[in-house]
Amino acid sequence: MLYDVTGHPCTDTSGGRQIALDYFVQLFSTSIEADFHNFSSFPSSVRAVHNASLLAPFTEGEFKTSMEMHPDKSSGPNGWLTQSQFPSGFNDTFFVLILKEERPNWMQDLRPKALYNVINKIIAKVLVNLMKLVLPEIISPMQPLLVLGRLIADDILIAFEIIHDMYNKG
Repeated sequence: MLYDVTGHPCTDTSGGRQIALDYFVQLFSTSIEADFHNFSSFPSSVRAVHNASLLAPFTEGEFKTSMEMHPDKSSGPNGWLTQSQFPSGFNDTFFVLILKEERPNWMQDLRPKALYNVINKIIAKVLVNLMKLVLPEIISPMQPLLVLGRLIADDILIAFEIIHDMYNKG
């Protein structure tokens, strides 16, 4: 049986939905006021040519490149690349709750899992492929995890060598 935050048991499906909704609204809410509209004090790192490529409409080639996958995988609805707009429901997402415990009583005993539509994943992959061209130029070499080909192990080895050297000189 699932209980709400006040300890009252849920007796029907609509009550369970309300418990889940209340839980996630509270979980993802904040009381911190933040102004994310004033970025003028931050220097721009993206050159105009890169910004133009990131803002340009996607090409069919970019979609096809992002959909290169194993032949046994399904690419989703047929023909959507040739349409002038996305099919209805392309942005729909289903959520399922996975048990963390054998007999869950509270929302904390359940883990949400989002089941995204294939098209959302393809769009995300197109965006990632576009960002791969820009990120190496705007991320410092001192941030190894954010660029393909750079490893955190390099930084660990450097830190180990520095500490070892300091210990031996100390």
